[in-house]
Amino acid sequence: METTYGIISDIHAADPQRVITALRILTKQLGVENLILNGDLIGERCPESRPQDNLAAIIGAAVNTGVKVYALEGSHEEIALAQPIFDHYSRQANFFDACQNPVVDGIGHRLLFLPGSDWHAADVRRGVYLIDEQPASLESGFYQTTQGDPLHLTNITDVVKYTRDPKRTIVVSHIPRAFDGPIETAVDMAYFAERADKSLMPGVVVENAIRQRASRPLSDADILRIAAQNGFTMKREHRGNQKLRAAFEQAGITKAVNGHFHESAHRAHDSNVVPLSEGGYHDELFWMASYLDEEKVGMLRVNDEGQVAYQNINIQDYRRK
Repeated sequence: METTYGIISDIHAADPQRVITALRILTKQLGVENLILNGDLIGERCPESRPQDNLAAIIGAAVNTGVKVYALEGSHEEIALAQPIFDHYSRQANFFDACQNPVVDGIGHRLLFLPGSDWHAADVRRGVYLIDEQPASLESGFYQTTQGDPLHLTNITDVVKYTRDPKRTIVVSHIPRAFDGPIETAVDMAYFAERADKSLMPGVVVENAIRQRASRPLSDADILRIAAQNGFTMKREHRGNQKLRAAFEQAGITKAVNGHFHESAHRAHDSNVVPLSEGGYHDELFWMASYLDEEKVGMLRVNDEGQVAYQNINIQDYRRK
């Protein structure tokens, strides 16, 4: 017997209709029994509607599929924006807010949710923060700032706290743990532009801006040179969370589903960053499952022994069917 999960995350410029198409493909064409909405769900760059309207439409469409829906925040959701919507849909029997339900036990496996991120967009004032306290003196939960603003803290040590059988535990978090190994295959590879003050911008944003202003095709060397002239150093590096890595290793976690680093979408590998075959069952899996703006989503299958198999899904391939 196996359990199936459809994975959607990283909705930035895509409008809700594209998300609804992905939901239909996952639930109707592929028949997934559960949906995981793994952060960055508000479509903050979608010009047609406001982020809170986007989030409400996306959550509502997911709930209306009738399957179980697990949702967690990433780097772009503010508590003041997201929590009222999550609270509203939590009245539905098939919707589960990961901040309120960090552990879900399935047949032969456990899902362990870590909502939030260690990096937030500049316009996110009070979001969901992934923190590390040793010992775990600050429990995960909702808090208020001294100004009375709401926020949620997720303590990374929950990985150790909630892991009973590491071979049957799957961590779902927006951000990945850190890895070593080949940058070309790692799920924590980020392409970014660094300023002299160490502030960061997505590499694709800077590169696209340079190419759009150019009067001729540019080589990679041209991009590096022009970026440097404008105060940017272009980098590709491992940018996963080191403290999350330590918690995984302490708890013995070998399976995780992530989002966040768009450049690494649909990469999957083991603990040594060796790529894993799609479709077959594995005892280890670290998987960057979705980047919906590029119409990339995923399906996770879990058997009753806790082994996992992944399927990378490109939405355009299923539109033709």
